[in-house]
Amino acid sequence: STPGGLPIAGNFGVRVVTTDVNTSGAQSINGVLGPIETSDSYTEALPSANINIFPREDFIIRLAASLAIARPAVTFLSPGTDQWGDNIWGGAYGGGNPYLRPFVADQVDLSFEKYFDEDTALAVALFGKEMDTFITQSRTVAGPPDHWVSYIPANGKGGGLLGLELTFQHSFQNLLPPQAGTVGIYATYSYTDSDIELTETFNSSTFGLDGQSDHVGNVTMHYYRNRFSARLSYRYRSEFTRPQRPARAFTTNAAEGDLAFQVSIDASDRLNFYLEGWNLLNEPRDNYYGLESLQGAYGVFGRNLQFGLTYRP
Repeated sequence: STPGGLPIAGNFGVRVVTTDVNTSGAQSINGVLGPIETSDSYTEALPSANINIFPREDFIIRLAASLAIARPAVTFLSPGTDQWGDNIWGGAYGGGNPYLRPFVADQVDLSFEKYFDEDTALAVALFGKEMDTFITQSRTVAGPPDHWVSYIPANGKGGGLLGLELTFQHSFQNLLPPQAGTVGIYATYSYTDSDIELTETFNSSTFGLDGQSDHVGNVTMHYYRNRFSARLSYRYRSEFTRPQRPARAFTTNAAEGDLAFQVSIDASDRLNFYLEGWNLLNEPRDNYYGLESLQGAYGVFGRNLQFGLTYRP
């Protein structure tokens, strides 16, 4: 439609999702193994709306709002319980929670896209989420004389996050002679701030939302010429809380980066050869229990190279 002469396009709808969860497993209590089965069901109505506004041919404003869900990982739904330790020195027990509800969030996105020409674009996006609930780890410590600790995933009270994302892409059409190919760049940066805080009684530390880095960036340079293409990219993310596993304490993953490349040659319309590599700087994976002095794991996994081919009949 064109209210007031301003072109506008959009859509809206409602999606209804019903989830049935049936689990079966085993639990070990005091060395005795026994079966356990559970069932659960929930229904969510998920409305969404999208509006695109075209003030000019080279400028677009996009607005989207929706209610979204994300189901918990299957490993978190296990009904099984395991126990390790003894009644003298204490120990721990934990497992999954088949009655977990999904992540539920109201989300809004607003973006402004400017197209300078066929080869250059800049986009600025603002986004926000308000989560009714999310999955966290319930950790309970029993006092003397038992000293037992339980680790069970549970639904947290929710919270909000706000973010900004910048995207730029450009092809340097005049950098090389036409017969020499095309060089381009694609870059993104995002900043996310959240008021969600997870506490850990193990070390009295505070953690952020699972997997959320405040700063994430990526830069990719690419080159194309006839049947040959090459890409060199670097990705960076600041520290983040590692995605939880059942029956584990929280850990913080240190900031990390990855330098990668890919080279591809089309030998014919059907046959393609490629060479790719990642972790070229051999950066370590480092995580700790909230405080850097409480080391969790430190690993150096080496550089990776892979050569292959694809054939399309």
